[in-house]
Amino acid sequence: MPLMVKTEKGYFYKKHCLQCNKEFLGVKKRKFCSIKCSVLYRSKNRKYSLKCKKCGKIFHGYNPRQFYCDICKEELTSRTCITCGKKFFIKLSEKKKYCSKTCERKYLFKEDIFSEIDTFEKAYWYGFLMGDGHIRLDEKRSIRELILGLGKKDYGHLIKFA
Repeated sequence: MPLMVKTEKGYFYKKHCLQCNKEFLGVKKRKFCSIKCSVLYRSKNRKYSLKCKKCGKIFHGYNPRQFYCDICKEELTSRTCITCGKKFFIKLSEKKKYCSKTCERKYLFKEDIFSEIDTFEKAYWYGFLMGDGHIRLDEKRSIRELILGLGKKDYGHLIKFA
């Protein structure tokens, strides 16, 4: 029988927490010193028999709101990139098809084309871009855009560049 102690707020029992074994004062039914200890203890020591929504198998889990067994959850959260074929993981609520922003691009291009200027054409277009263009960073969409300021008469020139 636990020892009873008188405090300003009344009589309480001197008890030991089931999770951390810390001594605390509480009512007869209380088993934990805090809510944190209660949640930790219950998550470690309570198993639920649950039915998977996908395959219908019964599995054991620690959370009553767990809807999928481990095998089905991995199937639902792993995807293969459409562009490069690399395997990547997503949250259950996401509907991504690409592993990165690079694979999501509509047009494929070489980002490092001007790292080495070894031909006349590269030098010409590099100078053209430095004179009439700039790169803008759109932080909302986290993308970079190449902006060219040209007149209507330069439309054919723009087609050559593309």
